Amino acid sequence: CIDNKIFLIVNIDTYLTNSRWLPTSQQLRAFIIDTKNKLKAIGATKTNCRFTWDNESNEYCGFDYYYSCLAVVHDALNGEFDLGAGNFRTARIDWYNTLGSKYEDGYYEVLDIHFQDGMNDESAITSIAGKFAAIKNGFGIKRIAVTEGNNFWNVSTQQGHDLVKYQINEAERIGCEDSCIVFVNWTTNNEEGHG
Repeated sequence: CIDNKIFLIVNIDTYLTNSRWLPTSQQLRAFIIDTKNKLKAIGATKTNCRFTWDNESNEYCGFDYYYSCLAVVHDALNGEFDLGAGNFRTARIDWYNTLGSKYEDGYYEVLDIHFQDGMNDESAITSIAGKFAAIKNGFGIKRIAVTEGNNFWNVSTQQGHDLVKYQINEAERIGCEDSCIVFVNWTTNNEEGHG
């Protein structure tokens, strides 16, 4: 990404196959600093790269643990890279609201959202986009991004293609600066084919 001038979002994720990485604050801080320095050594800067903390952490921990780790990551980045926070399951609007209410603490620059889980038609997409827009606007969050959009498993069909397009348009409408969609066929756990 850096060599090809493609903006890079680095997700520091706790998921391990069949388990979770649960670092101490010191271990997490050391890992972030090491990762940050390695990225800087290959040309990463605040203008071509940013970080985000964890993926769907609501599946394994409480909000307070998540937030304490977020503070460690932000401190370790030391303003050299922006940090995104969120990445919760779409249905966890309660976690997004709590995170939004803490925006003024200054531990993250971007609210990272997931557009997934049951958004199989335009009305569901519009509804969840409205909830995310309300959080963004209600708490004065300046930046928002989709870090994991739904691929609708049938993206190679006209219906799936249209839903992905609609989702991207809704993300733009609410002010998302990025919209990342993982193209995977979840029914077989393989990448979507070209056919």
